[in-house]
Amino acid sequence: MFARLGSDAYQTLGVSKESSKGEIKWRYYQLCRELHPDLHRLDSNKKPVSVSVSQQSWQALSEEGRSRLVRERFAAVLSAYEVLSNAGLRQQYD
Repeated sequence: MFARLGSDAYQTLGVSKESSKGEIKWRYYQLCRELHPDLHRLDSNKKPVSVSVSQQSWQALSEEGRSRLVRERFAAVLSAYEVLSNAGLRQQYD
């Protein structure tokens, strides 16, 4: 189940292992607002902060490439939150 996370769930959300459920939820909402396809214009040259490519690389990508990167990051955030927001899954994950 945890294999689809691909990396550390805490790192994906940008929180520490000691973070409360409220802090995790707050960070999740922040990232969703930044990355959600309905709220993010991919045709702009402004790169989402949480996407890990340089601004120069972002500008060199096609709109399809930008869209793919943002979708992948959004999916990783969703998976990480799914695990960390559930007390039982979080305990198993830790």
